[in-house]
Amino acid sequence: MAETLTHTNSAASTLDLNDSVIYTLLDIRGIYSHPGVALLTPSVRRHPVSIYQGFNPTDRLIEIDLWIGGATVSALLTNIRALWAHFYPDMRDDSTGVLAYTSPNSIARSIRVTPPEGAAQDASAWWVPNLTAQARARVTLRFTAPDPTFYGATAVNASGSFSGTGTVNISCVNPGDVDAYPTIVYVGAVTSPKVTDAYSKFLQIEQTLVGGETLTMVLNPQKGQLAITGPAAADWYHQMSSTSQLVVVKHGTNNLVFVGGGGGDNAIISIAFNPRYSTHG
Repeated sequence: MAETLTHTNSAASTLDLNDSVIYTLLDIRGIYSHPGVALLTPSVRRHPVSIYQGFNPTDRLIEIDLWIGGATVSALLTNIRALWAHFYPDMRDDSTGVLAYTSPNSIARSIRVTPPEGAAQDASAWWVPNLTAQARARVTLRFTAPDPTFYGATAVNASGSFSGTGTVNISCVNPGDVDAYPTIVYVGAVTSPKVTDAYSKFLQIEQTLVGGETLTMVLNPQKGQLAITGPAAADWYHQMSSTSQLVVVKHGTNNLVFVGGGGGDNAIISIAFNPRYSTHG
Protein backbone atom coordinates (compact mmCIF):
# COMPACT_ATOMS: atom_id res chain seq x y z
CA MET A 1 0.00 0.00 0.00
CA ALA A 2 1.48 3.34 -1.06
CA GLU A 3 2.20 6.12 1.43
CA THR A 4 2.45 3.91 4.50
CA LEU A 5 4.74 5.45 7.11
CA THR A 6 5.77 3.87 10.40
CA HIS A 7 8.44 4.37 13.03
CA THR A 8 9.74 1.55 15.23
CA ASN A 9 11.61 2.68 18.31
CA SER A 10 14.42 0.92 20.16
CA ALA A 11 11.85 -0.64 22.49
CA ALA A 12 10.37 -2.47 19.46
CA SER A 13 7.16 -0.42 19.55
CA THR A 14 5.79 0.59 16.14
CA LEU A 15 3.74 3.74 15.53
CA ASP A 16 1.68 4.28 12.35
CA LEU A 17 2.35 7.87 11.31
CA ASN A 18 -0.19 7.88 8.48
CA ASP A 19 -3.23 6.06 9.83
CA SER A 20 -5.55 8.86 8.57
CA VAL A 21 -7.30 8.84 11.94
CA ILE A 22 -4.86 10.34 14.42
CA TYR A 23 -1.90 10.97 12.11
CA THR A 24 -2.06 12.19 8.51
CA LEU A 25 1.06 12.57 6.39
CA LEU A 26 1.22 15.96 4.68
CA ASP A 27 4.74 15.88 3.24
CA ILE A 28 8.01 13.97 3.46
CA ARG A 29 11.27 15.56 2.33
CA GLY A 30 14.89 14.46 1.98
CA ILE A 31 14.45 10.88 0.72
CA TYR A 32 14.75 11.11 -3.06
CA SER A 33 18.36 12.30 -3.37
CA HIS A 34 21.73 11.28 -1.95
CA PRO A 35 23.22 13.90 0.39
CA GLY A 36 26.92 14.51 0.18
CA VAL A 37 29.76 16.85 -0.66
CA ALA A 38 32.37 16.85 -3.41
CA LEU A 39 35.98 16.84 -2.17
CA LEU A 40 38.20 19.17 -4.19
CA THR A 41 41.87 20.05 -3.85
CA PRO A 42 42.89 23.52 -5.09
CA SER A 43 45.26 23.44 -8.05
CA VAL A 44 48.47 25.48 -8.18
CA ARG A 45 47.68 26.26 -11.82
CA ARG A 46 44.92 28.46 -13.13
CA HIS A 47 43.41 25.55 -15.03
CA PRO A 48 42.11 23.35 -13.69
CA VAL A 49 41.10 25.39 -10.69
CA SER A 50 40.90 22.26 -8.56
CA ILE A 51 41.32 18.51 -8.70
CA TYR A 52 38.31 16.34 -7.95
CA GLN A 53 39.15 13.78 -5.25
CA GLY A 54 35.82 12.10 -4.64
CA PHE A 55 32.33 12.44 -3.19
CA ASN A 56 31.64 11.92 0.50
CA PRO A 57 28.10 11.02 1.62
CA THR A 58 26.79 13.04 4.55
CA ASP A 59 24.04 12.52 7.11
CA ARG A 60 20.54 12.47 5.65
CA LEU A 61 17.95 14.92 7.01
CA ILE A 62 14.38 13.69 6.65
CA GLU A 63 11.56 16.13 7.40
CA ILE A 64 7.99 14.90 7.88
CA ASP A 65 4.94 17.14 8.20
CA LEU A 66 1.95 15.59 9.98
CA TRP A 67 -1.53 16.57 11.01
CA ILE A 68 -2.37 15.19 14.45
CA GLY A 69 -6.08 14.93 15.15
CA GLY A 70 -8.28 14.42 18.15
CA ALA A 71 -12.02 14.13 18.68
CA THR A 72 -11.71 16.89 21.28
CA VAL A 73 -8.96 19.21 22.51
CA SER A 74 -8.34 16.79 25.35
CA ALA A 75 -7.92 13.90 22.87
CA LEU A 76 -5.57 16.01 20.73
CA LEU A 77 -3.37 16.68 23.75
CA THR A 78 -3.33 12.95 24.55
CA ASN A 79 -2.29 12.14 20.98
CA ILE A 80 0.49 14.74 20.92
CA ARG A 81 1.79 13.36 24.21
CA ALA A 82 1.66 9.80 22.80
CA LEU A 83 3.66 10.86 19.72
CA TRP A 84 6.58 12.23 21.72
CA ALA A 85 6.37 9.43 24.29
CA HIS A 86 6.91 6.97 21.44
CA PHE A 87 10.25 8.60 20.55
CA TYR A 88 11.46 9.00 24.13
CA PRO A 89 13.03 5.51 24.52
CA ASP A 90 15.45 6.42 21.74
CA MET A 91 16.29 9.72 23.42
CA ARG A 92 16.60 8.17 26.87
CA ASP A 93 18.80 5.27 25.78
CA ASP A 94 20.85 7.07 23.08
CA SER A 95 19.47 4.64 20.51
CA THR A 96 18.12 4.86 16.98
CA GLY A 97 14.81 3.81 15.50
CA VAL A 98 13.67 2.60 12.09
CA LEU A 99 11.60 4.76 9.76
CA ALA A 100 9.76 2.69 7.14
CA TYR A 101 8.03 4.34 4.17
CA THR A 102 6.22 3.01 1.11
CA SER A 103 6.44 5.59 -1.67
CA PRO A 104 3.68 6.38 -4.20
CA ASN A 105 5.31 3.94 -6.67
CA SER A 106 4.81 1.16 -4.07
CA ILE A 107 8.51 0.84 -3.13
CA ALA A 108 8.94 -0.06 0.54
CA ARG A 109 12.26 0.85 2.15
CA SER A 110 13.53 1.58 5.63
CA ILE A 111 16.23 3.71 7.18
CA ARG A 112 17.69 3.94 10.70
CA VAL A 113 17.26 7.39 12.24
CA THR A 114 18.07 9.32 15.40
CA PRO A 115 15.26 10.67 17.60
CA PRO A 116 13.47 13.53 15.83
CA GLU A 117 13.88 17.21 16.37
CA GLY A 118 10.84 19.41 15.87
CA ALA A 119 7.76 20.54 17.67
CA ALA A 120 4.04 20.92 17.41
CA GLN A 121 2.63 24.36 16.80
CA ASP A 122 1.80 26.40 19.85
CA ALA A 123 -1.71 25.84 21.13
CA SER A 124 -2.73 29.23 19.77
CA ALA A 125 -2.14 27.91 16.24
CA TRP A 126 -4.17 24.71 16.59
CA TRP A 127 -7.38 24.25 14.65
CA VAL A 128 -9.88 24.16 17.51
CA PRO A 129 -13.51 25.13 16.75
CA ASN A 130 -14.44 24.59 20.42
CA LEU A 131 -13.34 22.45 23.35
CA THR A 132 -15.64 19.56 22.51
CA ALA A 133 -15.24 19.55 18.69
CA GLN A 134 -12.64 17.76 16.60
CA ALA A 135 -9.24 19.48 16.82
CA ARG A 136 -5.90 19.12 15.08
CA ALA A 137 -2.34 20.45 15.13
CA ARG A 138 0.53 20.41 12.66
CA VAL A 139 3.85 18.78 13.61
CA THR A 140 7.16 18.72 11.74
CA LEU A 141 9.50 15.85 12.64
CA ARG A 142 13.17 16.24 11.63
CA PHE A 143 15.05 12.93 11.62
CA THR A 144 18.77 12.48 10.97
CA ALA A 145 20.04 9.26 9.39
CA PRO A 146 23.77 8.77 10.20
CA ASP A 147 23.83 6.17 7.42
CA PRO A 148 22.02 7.92 4.55
CA THR A 149 21.22 4.69 2.69
CA PHE A 150 17.85 2.94 2.68
CA TYR A 151 17.44 -0.81 2.91
CA GLY A 152 14.88 -3.22 1.55
CA ALA A 153 12.59 -5.00 3.98
CA THR A 154 13.17 -8.46 2.51
CA ALA A 155 16.47 -10.14 3.40
CA VAL A 156 18.55 -12.01 0.84
CA ASN A 157 19.91 -15.36 2.03
CA ALA A 158 22.82 -17.53 0.91
CA SER A 159 24.47 -20.57 2.45
CA GLY A 160 27.22 -23.16 2.20
CA SER A 161 29.63 -25.02 4.47
CA PHE A 162 33.33 -25.17 5.25
CA SER A 163 35.29 -27.94 3.55
CA GLY A 164 38.40 -28.56 5.62
CA THR A 165 41.02 -25.98 4.67
CA GLY A 166 39.63 -25.59 1.17
CA THR A 167 38.28 -22.31 -0.22
CA VAL A 168 34.49 -22.02 -0.31
CA ASN A 169 32.89 -19.41 -2.58
CA ILE A 170 29.31 -18.38 -1.81
CA SER A 171 27.58 -16.14 -4.36
CA CYS A 172 25.60 -13.21 -2.93
CA VAL A 173 23.20 -11.23 -5.13
CA ASN A 174 22.80 -7.66 -3.87
CA PRO A 175 20.24 -5.85 -6.09
CA GLY A 176 20.92 -2.51 -4.41
CA ASP A 177 23.41 0.13 -5.56
CA VAL A 178 25.10 0.31 -2.14
CA ASP A 179 27.17 -2.30 -0.30
CA ALA A 180 25.11 -4.27 2.24
CA TYR A 181 25.95 -5.30 5.80
CA PRO A 182 25.75 -9.07 6.22
CA THR A 183 24.87 -11.23 9.19
CA ILE A 184 27.03 -14.36 9.00
CA VAL A 185 26.39 -17.42 11.15
CA TYR A 186 28.68 -20.46 11.58
CA VAL A 187 27.20 -23.61 13.13
CA GLY A 188 29.48 -26.55 13.84
CA ALA A 189 33.17 -27.38 13.80
CA VAL A 190 35.59 -24.81 12.39
CA THR A 191 39.02 -23.48 13.37
CA SER A 192 39.95 -19.79 12.89
CA PRO A 193 37.22 -19.17 10.29
CA LYS A 194 37.99 -16.47 7.75
CA VAL A 195 35.69 -14.64 5.33
CA THR A 196 36.89 -12.34 2.53
CA ASP A 197 34.68 -9.94 0.55
CA ALA A 198 34.89 -8.64 -3.03
CA TYR A 199 37.14 -5.77 -1.90
CA SER A 200 39.69 -8.24 -0.46
CA LYS A 201 38.84 -7.18 3.09
CA PHE A 202 38.74 -10.13 5.46
CA LEU A 203 37.48 -10.97 8.93
CA GLN A 204 39.04 -13.86 10.80
CA ILE A 205 38.02 -15.14 14.22
CA GLU A 206 40.97 -16.64 16.09
CA GLN A 207 38.98 -19.22 18.00
CA THR A 208 37.67 -22.75 17.49
CA LEU A 209 34.06 -23.89 17.33
CA VAL A 210 33.18 -27.52 17.99
CA GLY A 211 30.14 -29.44 16.77
CA GLY A 212 26.89 -27.82 17.86
CA GLU A 213 28.45 -24.45 18.72
CA THR A 214 27.37 -21.24 16.96
CA LEU A 215 29.10 -18.00 16.04
CA THR A 216 26.92 -15.08 14.91
CA MET A 217 28.43 -11.97 13.33
CA VAL A 218 26.15 -8.97 12.76
CA LEU A 219 28.37 -6.68 10.69
CA ASN A 220 26.38 -3.45 10.58
CA PRO A 221 28.87 -0.81 11.83
CA GLN A 222 26.23 1.49 13.34
CA LYS A 223 26.12 1.93 17.12
CA GLY A 224 23.98 -0.72 18.75
CA GLN A 225 23.96 -2.95 15.67
CA LEU A 226 27.47 -4.43 15.43
CA ALA A 227 27.84 -7.67 17.39
CA ILE A 228 29.96 -10.82 17.22
CA THR A 229 28.56 -13.48 19.57
CA GLY A 230 30.17 -16.84 20.26
CA PRO A 231 29.02 -19.92 22.19
CA ALA A 232 26.99 -19.32 25.33
CA ALA A 233 26.26 -15.78 24.09
CA ALA A 234 29.85 -14.68 24.76
CA ASP A 235 31.07 -11.42 23.21
CA TRP A 236 33.70 -12.47 20.65
CA TYR A 237 34.29 -9.07 19.06
CA HIS A 238 37.86 -9.03 20.38
CA GLN A 239 38.52 -12.50 19.00
CA MET A 240 39.05 -10.98 15.55
CA SER A 241 42.61 -11.07 14.24
CA SER A 242 44.47 -7.78 14.49
CA THR A 243 44.33 -7.25 10.71
CA SER A 244 40.63 -8.02 10.34
CA GLN A 245 38.11 -5.53 8.96
CA LEU A 246 34.33 -5.59 8.69
CA VAL A 247 33.32 -7.23 5.42
CA VAL A 248 30.39 -6.18 3.22
CA VAL A 249 28.30 -7.63 0.43
CA LYS A 250 29.28 -5.57 -2.62
CA HIS A 251 26.50 -4.24 -4.84
CA GLY A 252 25.76 -6.57 -7.72
CA THR A 253 26.60 -10.28 -7.77
CA ASN A 254 29.80 -11.15 -5.93
CA ASN A 255 31.27 -13.91 -3.78
CA LEU A 256 32.03 -14.05 -0.11
CA VAL A 257 34.98 -16.43 0.24
CA PHE A 258 35.33 -18.66 3.31
CA VAL A 259 38.20 -20.80 4.54
CA GLY A 260 38.76 -22.77 7.72
CA GLY A 261 41.99 -23.65 9.46
CA GLY A 262 41.39 -27.33 10.21
CA GLY A 263 41.18 -30.40 8.02
CA GLY A 264 37.92 -31.50 9.63
CA ASP A 265 36.13 -28.16 9.40
CA ASN A 266 32.55 -28.63 8.22
CA ALA A 267 30.54 -25.87 9.90
CA ILE A 268 27.43 -24.68 8.10
CA ILE A 269 27.61 -21.08 6.82
CA SER A 270 24.48 -18.91 6.68
CA ILE A 271 24.46 -15.40 5.22
CA ALA A 272 21.63 -12.86 5.36
CA PHE A 273 21.59 -9.22 4.30
CA ASN A 274 19.13 -6.50 3.37
CA PRO A 275 19.94 -4.80 0.04
CA ARG A 276 20.79 -1.13 0.44
CA TYR A 277 19.91 1.79 -1.85
CA SER A 278 21.29 5.31 -2.23
CA THR A 279 17.78 6.82 -2.41
CA HIS A 280 14.15 5.91 -1.88
CA GLY A 281 11.68 5.34 -4.71
